Amino acid sequence: MIHSQFDPNFVVPTQTQSQSSQTWQNQAQAQSQLPAQDASAPLFSSGDQLASLSHDYCVGYYTKVFTQPQAITLNSDFSFSKLCPDIVHFLPHIFLNQHSAPTFALQAMHIFFSRNRFLINISQIPTFVAWEINGYKPSHLITDLKILTGPQNNRGLTNSAFLPISSLNNLKQLKIVFRDRPFKPAGPLSWLRPAAYAILLLQAKLGLGLSLHVGTPNSERAYEVEEWDFEADGEVANMRDVTAYLVPATEHESREWEVWQGICDRYEGPAASKLVMLWQAGKSWVTEEMWDLIAAKVSIGDWAEEGRLELLELEDVVMSCA
Repeated sequence: MIHSQFDPNFVVPTQTQSQSSQTWQNQAQAQSQLPAQDASAPLFSSGDQLASLSHDYCVGYYTKVFTQPQAITLNSDFSFSKLCPDIVHFLPHIFLNQHSAPTFALQAMHIFFSRNRFLINISQIPTFVAWEINGYKPSHLITDLKILTGPQNNRGLTNSAFLPISSLNNLKQLKIVFRDRPFKPAGPLSWLRPAAYAILLLQAKLGLGLSLHVGTPNSERAYEVEEWDFEADGEVANMRDVTAYLVPATEHESREWEVWQGICDRYEGPAASKLVMLWQAGKSWVTEEMWDLIAAKVSIGDWAEEGRLELLELEDVVMSCA
């Protein structure tokens, strides 16, 4: 259920407070000496001072203080990373200060979650979707989300993993970041096929709001680390937009793919790379990225159907065990 009205009796539940309060307080103490992001924003000591001001002023103030251009990382313990100083300073006031006016806490929480971009790891999706604060689910307020998938040998990259995201009715922008090996990349067969069905469902829901990207960590070690900081890698990550991989192949692309496959099937030379086989056959203009693109576009429908059938089979198994 999406809550459009704030509960005037909002109080952070004790369990959530105990899990997160120390982390937020530590973040505030660690960065208390940093300059505020916007010095023009007045710093009120409590929500009571804001409660006496007009609604429009409060919304503008909350937006200035509780939003930032960079994505905010939501950690597995429901703490936050990569926060600007203003937000670090005010998090305890939003969630933990029992003297804050209820309206202040709720409106600030709504703006914090709905007007920032958040980054989570694919393994966090179930707990992220189920996370509640006094009956409110922050995931149902979020409008802009990034999901980082794990290494390709991580079995968490499945259709089942992504399906809960389709329940987030306020979500407008979703960026899924895959990773491939820096050397001998496996291609979309490895990082797109396992979740093709769920991703196509998300595309049907979000339209142009869904984007897919794939990058290569700057080392084999970074590839294996679940919490890969792809933004810190910057250009080294060779991040590419691969959203077009979801578009079914045209007749021309399908025919060209059949030609490529025929050349590789008939090849009798020493080359092991299919690209080299094509180059030796006169198709020197074919690149690795082009090969991956056409391969995905030709196969995306079959991959999605495989995923749908796998989910149906899994559902039958669960029902038979119930």
